[in-house]
Amino acid sequence: MRVQSRGLFGCIIKGCLISVICSLLAILIFAFVIKLADLNGTVIKVVNQFIKVFAIFVGCAFSIDGKLGLIKGSLIGVLSSFIIYLILTMLAGNIDWGAAFIVEIIFSVIVGGISGIIAVNIKSK
Repeated sequence: MRVQSRGLFGCIIKGCLISVICSLLAILIFAFVIKLADLNGTVIKVVNQFIKVFAIFVGCAFSIDGKLGLIKGSLIGVLSSFIIYLILTMLAGNIDWGAAFIVEIIFSVIVGGISGIIAVNIKSK
Protein backbone atom coordinates (compact mmCIF):
# COMPACT_ATOMS: atom_id res chain seq x y z
CA MET A 1 0.00 0.00 0.00
CA ARG A 2 1.31 3.41 -0.96
CA VAL A 3 1.51 6.16 1.66
CA GLN A 4 0.32 9.58 0.57
CA SER A 5 3.03 12.20 0.95
CA ARG A 6 0.73 15.21 1.13
CA GLY A 7 -2.86 15.95 1.93
CA LEU A 8 -5.70 17.10 -0.24
CA PHE A 9 -4.66 20.75 -0.04
CA GLY A 10 -1.05 20.04 -1.07
CA CYS A 11 -2.20 17.91 -3.96
CA ILE A 12 -4.53 20.64 -5.24
CA ILE A 13 -1.88 23.38 -4.92
CA LYS A 14 0.75 21.27 -6.70
CA GLY A 15 -1.68 20.33 -9.48
CA CYS A 16 -2.77 23.96 -9.97
CA LEU A 17 0.81 25.21 -10.11
CA ILE A 18 1.81 22.57 -12.64
CA SER A 19 -1.30 23.24 -14.71
CA VAL A 20 -0.89 27.03 -14.67
CA ILE A 21 2.80 26.86 -15.58
CA CYS A 22 2.11 24.35 -18.36
CA SER A 23 -0.72 26.55 -19.68
CA LEU A 24 1.31 29.75 -19.64
CA LEU A 25 4.24 28.11 -21.42
CA ALA A 26 1.99 26.58 -24.08
CA ILE A 27 0.14 29.88 -24.57
CA LEU A 28 3.45 31.72 -24.94
CA ILE A 29 4.68 29.23 -27.55
CA PHE A 30 1.34 29.37 -29.38
CA ALA A 31 1.41 33.17 -29.38
CA PHE A 32 4.78 32.97 -31.11
CA VAL A 33 3.31 30.56 -33.70
CA ILE A 34 0.36 32.92 -34.26
CA LYS A 35 2.80 35.76 -34.86
CA LEU A 36 4.62 33.72 -37.53
CA ALA A 37 1.60 32.11 -39.21
CA ASP A 38 -1.67 33.58 -40.34
CA LEU A 39 -4.21 31.54 -38.36
CA ASN A 40 -7.94 32.11 -38.34
CA GLY A 41 -10.06 32.47 -35.20
CA THR A 42 -11.43 28.93 -35.30
CA VAL A 43 -7.96 27.38 -35.19
CA ILE A 44 -6.96 29.64 -32.32
CA LYS A 45 -10.04 28.66 -30.28
CA VAL A 46 -9.48 24.95 -30.86
CA VAL A 47 -5.80 25.14 -29.93
CA ASN A 48 -6.62 27.18 -26.80
CA GLN A 49 -9.08 24.48 -25.68
CA PHE A 50 -6.50 21.79 -26.37
CA ILE A 51 -3.93 23.72 -24.31
CA LYS A 52 -6.40 23.94 -21.43
CA VAL A 53 -7.22 20.21 -21.55
CA PHE A 54 -3.56 19.26 -21.83
CA ALA A 55 -2.49 21.53 -18.96
CA ILE A 56 -5.22 20.25 -16.63
CA PHE A 57 -4.35 16.64 -17.50
CA VAL A 58 -0.63 17.24 -16.84
CA GLY A 59 -1.42 18.96 -13.54
CA CYS A 60 -3.57 16.02 -12.46
CA ALA A 61 -1.15 13.38 -13.69
CA PHE A 62 1.79 14.79 -11.75
CA SER A 63 -0.01 15.62 -8.51
CA ILE A 64 -2.85 13.18 -7.84
CA ASP A 65 -2.26 9.93 -6.02
CA GLY A 66 -4.26 7.80 -3.64
CA LYS A 67 -8.00 8.24 -3.70
CA LEU A 68 -10.57 10.90 -4.61
CA GLY A 69 -9.34 11.40 -8.17
CA LEU A 70 -12.65 12.87 -9.30
CA ILE A 71 -12.73 15.47 -6.54
CA LYS A 72 -9.04 16.34 -6.69
CA GLY A 73 -9.08 16.57 -10.49
CA SER A 74 -12.23 18.70 -10.54
CA LEU A 75 -10.72 21.11 -8.02
CA ILE A 76 -7.45 21.30 -9.96
CA GLY A 77 -9.39 21.92 -13.17
CA VAL A 78 -11.61 24.68 -11.81
CA LEU A 79 -8.90 26.47 -9.84
CA SER A 80 -6.25 26.38 -12.55
CA SER A 81 -8.77 27.50 -15.16
CA PHE A 82 -9.89 30.37 -12.91
CA ILE A 83 -6.27 31.45 -12.30
CA ILE A 84 -5.37 31.33 -16.00
CA TYR A 85 -8.55 33.21 -16.89
CA LEU A 86 -7.73 35.94 -14.37
CA ILE A 87 -4.14 36.26 -15.57
CA LEU A 88 -5.05 36.43 -19.26
CA THR A 89 -8.01 38.78 -18.86
CA MET A 90 -6.00 41.14 -16.66
CA LEU A 91 -3.27 41.19 -19.30
CA ALA A 92 -5.88 41.89 -21.98
CA GLY A 93 -7.52 44.52 -19.80
CA ASN A 94 -11.08 43.23 -20.01
CA ILE A 95 -12.51 40.87 -17.41
CA ASP A 96 -15.83 39.34 -18.47
CA TRP A 97 -17.75 37.19 -15.99
CA GLY A 98 -20.43 36.28 -18.53
CA ALA A 99 -21.79 33.03 -19.89
CA ALA A 100 -18.53 32.14 -21.66
CA PHE A 101 -16.72 32.19 -18.32
CA ILE A 102 -19.33 29.88 -16.75
CA VAL A 103 -19.01 27.44 -19.67
CA GLU A 104 -15.20 27.48 -19.32
CA ILE A 105 -15.45 26.68 -15.61
CA ILE A 106 -17.91 23.82 -16.18
CA PHE A 107 -15.70 22.46 -18.97
CA SER A 108 -12.65 22.63 -16.68
CA VAL A 109 -14.45 20.80 -13.86
CA ILE A 110 -15.40 17.99 -16.26
CA VAL A 111 -11.92 17.74 -17.80
CA GLY A 112 -10.31 17.87 -14.36
CA GLY A 113 -12.60 15.17 -13.00
CA ILE A 114 -11.88 12.84 -15.90
CA SER A 115 -8.15 13.56 -15.66
CA GLY A 116 -8.20 12.88 -11.92
CA ILE A 117 -9.93 9.54 -12.42
CA ILE A 118 -7.39 8.57 -15.08
CA ALA A 119 -4.44 9.68 -12.91
CA VAL A 120 -5.61 7.67 -9.89
CA ASN A 121 -6.25 4.57 -11.95
CA ILE A 122 -2.92 4.74 -13.78
CA LYS A 123 -0.95 5.20 -10.56
CA SER A 124 -2.80 2.44 -8.73
CA LYS A 125 -1.53 -0.24 -11.13
